[in-house]
Amino acid sequence: HNPDIHEAQARLRAARAQLMRTRADDLPKASVDAAAVRMRSPDLSALSGGNGNGRGPLQLYTAGLDASWEIDVFGGTRRSIEAASDEADALDADLADTQVSLAAEVAQAYIDLRDEQQRLVLAKRSAQLQQQMLTLTQQR
Repeated sequence: HNPDIHEAQARLRAARAQLMRTRADDLPKASVDAAAVRMRSPDLSALSGGNGNGRGPLQLYTAGLDASWEIDVFGGTRRSIEAASDEADALDADLADTQVSLAAEVAQAYIDLRDEQQRLVLAKRSAQLQQQMLTLTQQR
């Protein structure tokens, strides 16, 4: 797990979320609300000249729809969407660069490891040959 890649991924996710919010600003907005109320009403018949014994439940219903759409006459929203899209594209490229850099670092570390392993093998072989030369020299 590389923190650079995680940071680049987080920045890209944030930029994509911002792009979605910016695009949503260009869409029509709508809201709906509804309510229902049932209650015992006061004696409405007495108020309207009746005999006074007309108590009953009162039911009220309401509904509303609100819609709006801001027309992008001067292109400000369109430019905001383009800017957010460009930002997301740039961060996507940054993430790709970070991934390539990490892959290159891993490859270089592997090459360095293999080089050191070969040097170790050669050093051991050289030590063995020197030991053999010492033994031969001492036998003469």
